[in-house]
Amino acid sequence: MAYTMQGLVGIGKLTGRKDFICAAQKTADAEARIMNADGFIPGRQSPSFGAESTWCCLTGSAQTSIVWSGLFQITGDEKYRRSVSVVNRFLMAHHDIDNKDLRLRGGVPGSWPVWADYGRLSILNWATKFFVDALSLQQRIAAL
Repeated sequence: MAYTMQGLVGIGKLTGRKDFICAAQKTADAEARIMNADGFIPGRQSPSFGAESTWCCLTGSAQTSIVWSGLFQITGDEKYRRSVSVVNRFLMAHHDIDNKDLRLRGGVPGSWPVWADYGRLSILNWATKFFVDALSLQQRIAAL
């Protein structure tokens, strides 16, 4: 879902297609509603955006943060900036900065807990990349 939202926002911005932006907003708004107060977004969801898992896809959460930042830049709606702040706090809490194993330190697992379905027991380079992008965009929109 996050890849699709990112694509819709990106294409909408490039082409001026507001219908693409609106389509991304519908899903982004549903993701904000399903997100827990601590920033946890279920990794699997029903078609009506009900929780279908007890684990979180950290990769998708970071990508959703990126989408919310983009939507804030487009719309100026504070709900997107608030959602970015909440989910990024959750991501930071699961960003491994203390591991003695230098191969793992600084990485972001695919899911939380790490034994869950997405990227099981793995540090994913793209999860870490999306996390860095999410934090960079949060810093950018904080100044707006």
